[in-house]
Amino acid sequence: MILITGGARSGKSTLAEKMALDIGEKVTYIATSLPIDEEMAMRISIHKSKRPENWGLLEAYRDFDFSKIDTEDTLLLDCVTIMVTNILYDEVKDWVSFDHINSVNINIAGIVENVVLVEFKTLIEKMRLRDGNCILVTNEIGLGLVPETFINRVFRDILGRVNQYLASEADEVHFCISGIDLKIKD
Repeated sequence: MILITGGARSGKSTLAEKMALDIGEKVTYIATSLPIDEEMAMRISIHKSKRPENWGLLEAYRDFDFSKIDTEDTLLLDCVTIMVTNILYDEVKDWVSFDHINSVNINIAGIVENVVLVEFKTLIEKMRLRDGNCILVTNEIGLGLVPETFINRVFRDILGRVNQYLASEADEVHFCISGIDLKIKD
């Protein structure tokens, strides 16, 4: 299992795709984005056009069903950050009220974090049952300023803990900076 992290437009996805090609086995790309607006639909289309045509595709961000994928396929999940975002949107019903700091929202944040972590623990268990390699791409968003709003701080905190969990489970971790790969765990 390989985890690739870095900032936005740091070259994470390019590195992940190159690694998958270098492995030389069949690849199934796990796309976690949803075409929620025109811009995202366009980004998804561009991303699809750059991938090899012979790669399999699984579009999901929860409840992954690997039964139709060969167990030897390399899985490339891009990206964890969007997966966390989608799960948060599923779990938090009233985003306007959620952005206010109060004891109810702090409790909700803790519950949602547990739900997200269980999703990732389940995903990693399913990936470990397979024979193929797994490459996961995520954003490192904890290097910048402290987010101004409660909801953004909750997102940063949850993604940070998910990334810590994934890094602890990964056999290799790479940090991508300006297109340069820095291996930080081997």
